[in-house]
Amino acid sequence: MSSKTPGYFAVGGGLMLAMIMGLATLVGFDSAANLAEEARDPFRTVPRAIVGSVVAAGVLGMLFLITLTVAIDDIPRVSAEGSPVAAIMRDQLGPAMEKALLVAIAIAFFGAGIVVMVACSRLVFAMSRDARFPAHRLVRRVNPRTRTPIPATVLVFALGVVLMVALPGGALLELVTASTILPALTYGSTIVLYLTVRGRLSRKKGPSTWDASNCQSPSAHCCGRSSRCSYW
Repeated sequence: MSSKTPGYFAVGGGLMLAMIMGLATLVGFDSAANLAEEARDPFRTVPRAIVGSVVAAGVLGMLFLITLTVAIDDIPRVSAEGSPVAAIMRDQLGPAMEKALLVAIAIAFFGAGIVVMVACSRLVFAMSRDARFPAHRLVRRVNPRTRTPIPATVLVFALGVVLMVALPGGALLELVTASTILPALTYGSTIVLYLTVRGRLSRKKGPSTWDASNCQSPSAHCCGRSSRCSYW
């Protein structure tokens, strides 16, 4: 697919499809902030988790992409494949190893989906706790035994199932592609805006409560916004 192909620069087009593998390695670092209310010593552990995940994913993802690129024997043929990554693995490692690696990739994507669902449920819970979500009295309930927001989790899971069943394959692929790229733009703009107003934020030493103005790094700033209260 070349840059002259119709829809190359559109959502789900060739440019986004080429970027999705690289961007997918960096998506998900924000989940540490979304789950900060359930972390021990979140003021220290959550920013470290965010920075550590970005560094680890960036290095490992880059090595993976470089390895795949170097392993391509026939670029036109691999580009024409429905699954170029699987084709590269099959050419270099054989069908058996290809299937084993694809199973590992499927398990990794399943785990990533679980993390996304949990993170979204915590966002829904936080909005419901502040009465900023439809049916918030129901959705903000916390199970006394597991101490987790089960109604919010079930709601996010149900919406995901509905989207998978209702959307055709092409639309679902575009949704997945856009959800990989657009958050990166959102986070980038948030950091730029934060750095713009950072000098006007008050600074306090030894905060006893979560307050975004007390945090002076972008990762800690995001952490503070989502971790003001505990579930119990």
